[in-house]
Amino acid sequence: MHEVAIARNILEIARNEARKSGYSRINRICIKVGRLTALVPECLHFAFEHISRETPAENAALEIEEVEARGCCRACGAEFPVEDFFCICEQCGSPDVAVTGGEELTVTHMDVE
Repeated sequence: MHEVAIARNILEIARNEARKSGYSRINRICIKVGRLTALVPECLHFAFEHISRETPAENAALEIEEVEARGCCRACGAEFPVEDFFCICEQCGSPDVAVTGGEELTVTHMDVE
């Protein structure tokens, strides 16, 4: 379950940013997660809840915004949603498609005090 490692990284990023800005409490962390990351939101919430115990982020809300996966055909330039890394262009049928979105995993903002 890679969600535990990711929860640790999210917590570390949040703690470092809060510390740098002089805040001692983290109330909410908002992240963007691309659909192609294979994260299971329920597992990430569960892992974060346990990892954040006895830290400045204990009981903090973890809000996850899912980002659609997108592709761009290198042959014809068409852009379209994709379901996985191996896809065919919807316009011309070419298999030469670059994934242009859906791999994100970013802490976008936090509520702190």
